[in-house]
Amino acid sequence: MKLSPIWFKLDGDFFEVVIADDDVKLKHITRDPRVTLLIFESTAPFRGIQVSANAEVSRNKLDETRRSITARYLEDDESREFTERRAGNGAVVRIPAHAARTWDLSSIVA
Repeated sequence: MKLSPIWFKLDGDFFEVVIADDDVKLKHITRDPRVTLLIFESTAPFRGIQVSANAEVSRNKLDETRRSITARYLEDDESREFTERRAGNGAVVRIPAHAARTWDLSSIVA
């Protein structure tokens, strides 16, 4: 199993990520759609979500999804430029949120 950090967003009942065409992750997910997404807060209260499920891969709304995700992490101008530089490159990977397992350690954190 290989792990790598990614940017993501929650869209309704799915977590979404965008993976570039030349990223080996896309090749692996296309071959075997089983994925695990792990989101963990590194500061108190140390909550987290783990989703293990079969991912859906699509090119629908690629640039719109990328822009929406990058807007969570970058300033507006940077997000727009980032999206424009990568326009049309990649796929949207959707992971069903209903498969999530969550935890919250706030009750044991002083």
